Amino acid sequence: MINEPKEEAKPAEAQKQQQSNLESGTLATPFVRGLIKSHGLNINKIKGSGSDGRILEKDVENMINQKQPKKDAPSVKAPEVRSDVSNVTTVSMSAFEKGMQKSMTESNTIPHLYLHE
Repeated sequence: MINEPKEEAKPAEAQKQQQSNLESGTLATPFVRGLIKSHGLNINKIKGSGSDGRILEKDVENMINQKQPKKDAPSVKAPEVRSDVSNVTTVSMSAFEKGMQKSMTESNTIPHLYLHE
């Protein structure tokens, strides 16, 4: 019986770079590490702006933007707004729908707290 490798053979250089990225001790979440890997960046060349030098998603995005300069966006014409309201149909709401609308509108008056890091 022949033992076949389960993963495809990677070039030795890419494998060494990936191993050094993992052993570097640089703080980054698995998501950020995957983002770095998918764009072919070196984790050691990215300066982290998070606590204890942690690499954040915005650091990777900044590096990608520096690597690939933005091209001028083609001008996009705004969609035409129709002022024809002759085809509008008004439908009355059921008691259930009116109650739902009232409770959802009241929920907008409750203070909300959002935490962003």
